[in-house]
Amino acid sequence: MKKPTFLLLLLTILFCNSSFSQFQNDDKLTIKSPREVRAGSNFQITFIIQKNQYHGNVRLQIEIPQGFTVTAKSNDNSIFRFEDQRAIFQWTNLPSVQDDDIKVSLQVSSDQSMLGYSVFRPSIVEIINGEAIRNDFTAHAIMITEPDKSASELKKSNAKTNYSFDEIQKEGLCCIRQVPFDNDGEIIVNILVSKGQNTNYGKVQEKVPYGYIASNIDSKNGIFVFNQTQNLVKYMWMNMPTDEQFIISYKLTPTNNVRKEQAFVIQGVFYYTADNQTKSVNIQERRIELTQE
Repeated sequence: MKKPTFLLLLLTILFCNSSFSQFQNDDKLTIKSPREVRAGSNFQITFIIQKNQYHGNVRLQIEIPQGFTVTAKSNDNSIFRFEDQRAIFQWTNLPSVQDDDIKVSLQVSSDQSMLGYSVFRPSIVEIINGEAIRNDFTAHAIMITEPDKSASELKKSNAKTNYSFDEIQKEGLCCIRQVPFDNDGEIIVNILVSKGQNTNYGKVQEKVPYGYIASNIDSKNGIFVFNQTQNLVKYMWMNMPTDEQFIISYKLTPTNNVRKEQAFVIQGVFYYTADNQTKSVNIQERRIELTQE
């Protein structure tokens, strides 16, 4: 399998000026964070809830990508917890009238093997008359760049990026995408599904950049579907492969409709069933080479 040729030239379009960004979500939630960070570094994300938008029992929840760990830098009188890759700030009695915006911050640590976009998904749940009302906000993407290492350290680190089943066991149940790479004008996408003991229904769904045609390389006996209108790639299994870990692959062929100004970003989710419920984990992009043993 060819070594990955990273698509960093396409990725840098969104990050051509300041290294700090501020994103506004429908006038209720502002997110401040670096535009890009180096793999293995620590950084801070701040969430600002506009004053008087919520009251009573309120929960701010952020889905944290695999490969990151977080602690509360500031909590603004909330109760904080981090579990199942979710950072949660909980207020049991938020005043109905607030003099100031509510501001909380996360201290984030990243794994050195990461590269490309990582997506943080915030939502706010408010209890109104006994009913939980959820407001999902725009997903927040941060680009992870090469770690800040010397040439010798990078060479040593890169030598360890070849995939082995044992090295990924520490991730537990997860789904990891190798950084896509160019193969004679087509983009190859390899995905490791680490499903553990779950053998029932499963689905991998990825939203790919506009203007590309996706075709299957290896589905591991799953159903492959590409919806060109929605730019969605889907793999579905009524019964997943018996192996605890397996690799699926597809390729993206560019058309004349590819938008030169767009960043090459793929966002994906792995769905599975456990305890008679459908659950999901976000697909993480890592600087590793996925090869069959």
